[in-house]
Amino acid sequence: MPIPSLGADDVQFEFKSVQALRGRESSAKAKWQHQGWEFVSENRGRMRTELSFRRVKPKTLAAHLLSIVATFRRKQPKTQLVLVASCALILGAGIMGIVGTQSGGDPPKPSAAPSTASVAPPADPTVTNITVDELVDRLNAGETKVGDQFKVTGKLVGRDRWTTGASGNFFVLLNTTRGSDLEVFVDESDASEWRDGMEVEMVVKNVEVTINGETMDGFFEAESAKTISGGTTD
Repeated sequence: MPIPSLGADDVQFEFKSVQALRGRESSAKAKWQHQGWEFVSENRGRMRTELSFRRVKPKTLAAHLLSIVATFRRKQPKTQLVLVASCALILGAGIMGIVGTQSGGDPPKPSAAPSTASVAPPADPTVTNITVDELVDRLNAGETKVGDQFKVTGKLVGRDRWTTGASGNFFVLLNTTRGSDLEVFVDESDASEWRDGMEVEMVVKNVEVTINGETMDGFFEAESAKTISGGTTD
């Protein structure tokens, strides 16, 4: 039975989607392209842009062996002998690794008696001090995950655009020096007396939301907020 040759059709990719604030797409693209991801497409929303990337999946041992076999069939007899030896070494190393994993190591030690000491309470979550612009940069670079908390001090803007979004959460906007302003979910009643230009100090947490049946992260919810200085009045 003929052995299929490996060509461009055999290449497999892994994919990644990144949420970037409008106006920050270029920095997000540069971040992931520097890490070897190829930009594929973008889907622009009102406040955010979804960027799609892909990169070639690393080959498995089986794929490497199949590639060697395909090369073997095209070589001269003398070269074939060298490739056979190489295949034997690779296969032998793989088998030795499996056997070593299954049978190697010291015999299991008896488990220690259950401790009666009380379990320490979980540590408080780490809260990182950061500026609004730095937080946006980390978000666009994919360097924050669900549950991460940050302490920011920023200026409220765009009060006429504060509303309940598609996720069902009411949000306000914190000013950024470039690109779209940062949405932060807050209790609507807490924001009733807030105004444009008012400076606030917030502890925000990266949370997941569901929009049109799709769950995504990269949204921030205020864990606490207090005003520092007043802004304009209506």
